[in-house]
Amino acid sequence: MSGPADKRLFRLLRALADVILVGAGTVRTEGYGDTHHDVSNHAALRAEQRLSPVPQLAVVTRSADLDPASPLFAENVVAPIVLTCRSAPATRRAVLADAGADVVLAGERDVSLICALGALARRGFQRVLCEGGPQLLAGMLAADAVDELCLTLAPILAGGNGPRIAYGVAAQPPMSMRLESVVRGEDLLLRYRRAPA
Repeated sequence: MSGPADKRLFRLLRALADVILVGAGTVRTEGYGDTHHDVSNHAALRAEQRLSPVPQLAVVTRSADLDPASPLFAENVVAPIVLTCRSAPATRRAVLADAGADVVLAGERDVSLICALGALARRGFQRVLCEGGPQLLAGMLAADAVDELCLTLAPILAGGNGPRIAYGVAAQPPMSMRLESVVRGEDLLLRYRRAPA
């Protein structure tokens, strides 16, 4: 539902990231695959920022229920990182490792996002772009791990009973954000930063 300006910003944000963090439900729904084509026009920028040619893709999944034949594995230039937990079936974890994934255990019965972000940091990934979905964003808020929010308002009316941009465990207390920039075009692109405490 986004316009050309939002898509350009989306590609630029990916081009500036070390790693793209996404939930398994979003991977399955949106058919995540190769991230190379999204950043190919930004090769010079990535080189200037001393980033790898392609951002790493990291998937959060409590169950490790990902299809090793999906585009996530079949199309990716760089094998994904799968952030899961010890309660995920060992057979599923092994299948994903055999498909080339770097399987990381980040928690016992659920994925600890603090442990997951620590594992990414130990691999040298400091610029984490969280693309969602809503449960992952809620978890990131609850873990106090959100520094910025890029939000696009598109002139499209849609109904339904859909969840908010973040649903699940709520951040306590709610996080204050400060508007940093506005780009007005077909869409309204808003960039917020976490307000100082």
